[in-house]
Amino acid sequence: MLIVLKELHGTFGPRIQQTMFRPQNLYICASSSGKMTKQIIKTWFQSVFLPQVNEQTVMLVDSWTGYDRTDLATIMPLDRQCNIMTIPTHTTGLIQPLDVYGFRIWKNFVRKVSDAVRIQQLNINLHSRDNILTIQSLVHNQLSSPLCIRLFQYAGFIWISFNTTRLLSKSSRVLFSSVDVIGLRGRVP
Repeated sequence: MLIVLKELHGTFGPRIQQTMFRPQNLYICASSSGKMTKQIIKTWFQSVFLPQVNEQTVMLVDSWTGYDRTDLATIMPLDRQCNIMTIPTHTTGLIQPLDVYGFRIWKNFVRKVSDAVRIQQLNINLHSRDNILTIQSLVHNQLSSPLCIRLFQYAGFIWISFNTTRLLSKSSRVLFSSVDVIGLRGRVP
């Protein structure tokens, strides 16, 4: 998963580089705005996306101008074929699978972890760089489990049935009950 953090000069300083929490399931970059740049997307595409996909794949992107097909085609290996499809402008929230379904589950999971820290009055700074990365890594790990994989696989492609809603509610409780908040950096009473 790609995470872009805001840093004053757009890069991590040497001290941050040495001490920053870097879980294996996150690809962490910095920019001066905290937003993705064309260079970050090219680096991610080459370093993360291409090694994870088959020789023939499809990449569905929104209409942000940073997803320049010609730029990405220049770094595409000859033995790979990636069909980059663009979601039409102003329709991302209607048809982009993660916007339609996935981000709601993701944000609810993050909120449950944050609420647990607050309710239990744990001395943990939820806004520190390492704790933000820890929570995002934890959520990615939990939502990558076999129990949840179909939630994202079919996002935006099938209607959610009444039974699925009950299953999601039950799954959320099962997953959250196994979350260890002590994994966050801070003093736990």
